[in-house]
Amino acid sequence: MAIEQHVSAQLQSTIAAANDVAEAQGRAVVETHTVQHVHKADVRMTETFQRLQDQLHASMEQLMQDVLKAHAEQVSVEIRLAIAAQGQEILKTVKEQINAVKKDNTTQMEQAKSTAEKGSQVDHSTPTTQRRTPLTRH
Repeated sequence: MAIEQHVSAQLQSTIAAANDVAEAQGRAVVETHTVQHVHKADVRMTETFQRLQDQLHASMEQLMQDVLKAHAEQVSVEIRLAIAAQGQEILKTVKEQINAVKKDNTTQMEQAKSTAEKGSQVDHSTPTTQRRTPLTRH
């Protein structure tokens, strides 16, 4: 019986060891699956971050282009406004010059008319053949 008990004890010890090994293998499988899951999650997270970074980069690039376009449009509008203002100033100056020329012409015409009238009054005392003819407008 001692041998039986010894064999039984050895068998129980072997069974316990086998159970321990099976438990350890089970834990190892669970840990392996966990590690694989974490690795897949890390890969997915990395891919997600990369996509987000790419989207952010594309959005920033589009915004920069929009800002540059808006700035160019603003500069273009400012240039057109400056040109229009200069054009208005030029038109004002030309109008003033035209008015000055008209005034000078009117003054000269009045002086010529006055001179002609004075000349015709003075010519009454001279013979008709020597009378000056008044200036006429053309």
